[in-house]
Formats: sequence, structure tokens, C-alpha cells
Amino acid sequence: MMDYVGTRRPLAAMLVLVALAASPAVALDEDPTWGPRETVWEYGNHMLHLRTDRFLAYDHHGVPGVACAVRISDYINLRRRVPNLGWSTMINSGVTSTPCPTHAYDRHERPAICHVDPDNTTLVFSSWDGTQWDVDNILTNAGSCAAMAYDLYGRAAIAYTANSDSSVRYICDTDGDNDWADETSCNVFSGFTTYGDVKLAFDPLNRPVVAYWASFGGGDSKTIFISAQEGSYWPLAEVDYVETSELRLSLAVDQASGYAGLAYANDRSELTYAYWDGDEWLSEKLGGGMHPSLAFDPADGAPVIACTGKVDGLNLYYWDSDDGKWAGDLVDGEAGFGFCPSLAFNPYGDDPFGIAYFDSSGNVYYIQDPPVVPEPATLALLGAGLGTLLARHRRRNRVASGAGPAK
Repeated sequence: MMDYVGTRRPLAAMLVLVALAASPAVALDEDPTWGPRETVWEYGNHMLHLRTDRFLAYDHHGVPGVACAVRISDYINLRRRVPNLGWSTMINSGVTSTPCPTHAYDRHERPAICHVDPDNTTLVFSSWDGTQWDVDNILTNAGSCAAMAYDLYGRAAIAYTANSDSSVRYICDTDGDNDWADETSCNVFSGFTTYGDVKLAFDPLNRPVVAYWASFGGGDSKTIFISAQEGSYWPLAEVDYVETSELRLSLAVDQASGYAGLAYANDRSELTYAYWDGDEWLSEKLGGGMHPSLAFDPADGAPVIACTGKVDGLNLYYWDSDDGKWAGDLVDGEAGFGFCPSLAFNPYGDDPFGIAYFDSSGNVYYIQDPPVVPEPATLALLGAGLGTLLARHRRRNRVASGAGPAK
């Protein structure tokens, strides 16, 4: 069994301090409110986002960007919310509109998008160089799943499935030049017939962590695995075994503890959260939900999961450490909304976190946890517990009238 022990780093606390110092004081408002739903793009295609939960990302100025596959063109498009202006004019990524785009920003604020072109099974990495998109076809004979993330040094990395040897593989731009021709992929795991929902994240030790499900014989049984690289070796842990025809998976790593967590939903829309407690993998049923997107709150390490409701609607599950149990919030309950969400925390701006999601027509929306509210009476409290205040503010803004299932 693999060990996810990491050290709590003062850098995380410093980032919280800097972010709050540049923001208004936190008002501990107990009324549950959400910002208004914002239209990002009216011609998206949510069917191409069924296996991706990382198409929303924030740059280092706290500006959100959403990469979405669209219906009216042959391209994946990136839209950014320009402060005080709204969502920017469509930026064409230069790559064909294909399933599962993942989006992130490098250390120079430049966006990048990764996907697999199913027409020629090509793994594609598209990065903005400041004036145009640089499209790099990394390799051919790739499978249908890929996930991208930047490591702690700002280097792009990709986990993907390979058709050539029925494996899950990993490749990293080790010199950070956005040129993949001089890079060599390594095998994470092989031996099963099919793989799906490959996810990638980095832990505080800068180890790539890869999660995926695998199936032998292509039947309705799927085993969820997770691996973290140790030199040239990928120790393997089996997280869960699920009898299901479809499985949607999301991976995140708590950067304070170094522990990983997984959220996944089966074909009966049953949502499960699995986590490493330092000794073993544990799992718990949370209720109804599909298409989960998991992230850890950097203020207190609490897991937060956005998901589509069992029927529809945008739901949120989060661990309330004050009450010691899971709680739930219906973020957007309008019929036909809440499909294929992507949740991300914003450590650089006033808005704690946001969610991008679709309606049944494929239109793309963005909603955020409300900005903090200036309240002079809280200034004296900030020095005593900035992280605690921020965590409480987030929890209270997420609380709805009904709580989720108990832990």
C-alpha cells in the first residue's frame, strides 16, 4: 500500500496570508448565497466533456478561464473572464473540438490545453506562446483518455492511455521548453483490457499521482487504481472494486497533508468518496450524483465535490469539520442545468472557488462562491486566525438548509 505522507509547508500558509492581505476582511455571513450564474459560451458540447473535470482553471491573477468543446466550429475554445468586462471574446486553441480537454496555466500565465484526437488517436498539447497557439502532436496510437497538470516547477505533464500496449503512461516536459520531441514516456501500469478516466495531480513532494479505472475483458467490473512515482517505479494501490458499466472519476491531492482523495460515480448515479487516511484507503457513500469534480480547500484541507444531481442540477458536497460530517448544497437547481462540472479553487483572488458546468443544450456557465465582504469589525480577528476565518466563511457560504449524509 502506498504512503501519501507529506509535510505541511509554510508556503501554503504564506499564500493564504498574502491573498487575504490583498483582499477585504472576511465577513462571517451565515446566509447561504451564491453569485449569479454567468454565461460563458452558448454553443458548447457537454457530450465531449463527460470524462473531464479540469477544464476550469485560474491564472495567477485569479482570473478564471474555461476550455470548452463547441458545436459550431471544429475547435476547442478558451474563454477568460476579464475583470470588470465579463467573459472575453473566444480564443481559438487551434486544435479540433474533441473529447476531454484539460486546461491549465503555466508559471508565465500562458494557457495550455491537452486532449486526444480520436480521428487519428493523437495525443495533442496546445500552448499559447503570447501571440499564437503552438500545437504539438506528442504521439500517435494514444487511447481515448488523457489528463494534464503542471508540476511544482511549472513543467507540463500528461497521463494517458496507450493503444499500442494497453497501458497507462506518463510523460513530462522535463526541460520546460514546451517541446515534447526530446521527452520519453514511461509505463505506469499495463495488463488490463480497457482503461478509463485517467487523472493526474502532483503531491507536495512533486511526485506525479495518477488515478484510473481498469477492466479485464471489457465487462461491467472496474477496479480503481492509484499510483505515485518513486524514481523509475510506480507503486500501485487498489482503491476500490466497482460493478458498473460506467464510472466517472476525479482525483485531487491535499497539498497540506499530501494525502490523495478520489470521487467517483457509478452507472446508478451513486457518488463515493475514497481517501487515504495514512494507513489505508477508506471509502464512504455520499448520496446521489454524477460526473464528480473533487478539490481540496487550501484553507483547511476539506474535500469539496461538485457533481451533477441524480436527475440534474448542480450539487455540492463538502466536509464540514466544525460538525464532523458531510454537508450538501444545491448550487443550481434549475431543470436541465449542472452537467459535467469542473471545480477549482482560486488562491490568487477574492473569489474562493468557482464551478464551470453545462446545461442540457450544451451551453457553458460559471458560478462562484461569493467574494468576501468587507467588515471592519473582523480586522482585529484576522491576525489571530486567517486560515480559520476563511475556512469558516467558505463553509457558511456553502451551507444549505439540508445536510448531506453523515460521515
